[in-house]
Amino acid sequence: MGGQRVKAERKRTRVSVSSSRACRGNLADWRGKSGDAAGAADAFAELLADQEKVLGPDHPDTLGTRNHLANWREEPGGTNVE
Repeated sequence: MGGQRVKAERKRTRVSVSSSRACRGNLADWRGKSGDAAGAADAFAELLADQEKVLGPDHPDTLGTRNHLANWREEPGGTNVE
């Protein structure tokens, strides 16, 4: 019985962490859309670092975040720095 609880908790945690990453990406995007391109780029850079550690550099979510980061860095005020 205890093993089932552990499995259920691990599954719930994975979903929660995945949802958290999605929320962080959405917040970063809206930050940029509200006029703070540099803030959006910073937020995506932080999210990217976490995703690379957890998901790996070639995971589709990591690649999507890298794309968003590049887009916001290209915007006026987006810092355009690696």
